[in-house]
Amino acid sequence: MERLLSPQEICNIIGIKQSTLYAWASRGLIPHLKVNGLLRFRESVIMAWLKLKERGTNISEVTQILEEIESRRLDG
Repeated sequence: MERLLSPQEICNIIGIKQSTLYAWASRGLIPHLKVNGLLRFRESVIMAWLKLKERGTNISEVTQILEEIESRRLDG
């Protein structure tokens, strides 16, 4: 099973405040899930999301990353 990251871990990776992260999540600006009411983030999805945010990223590269993530999730 893929590791789920906590809000604090995401804030450390991205370099933002927790209040910003919660605002982004509530507005649907960052991919997330809730586990028993707690905000969590799939590491691979966050890395793909960050890649999408990079300037000059090739959309086919991002599509490939997302397909690989989906394939791994389906394979268990």
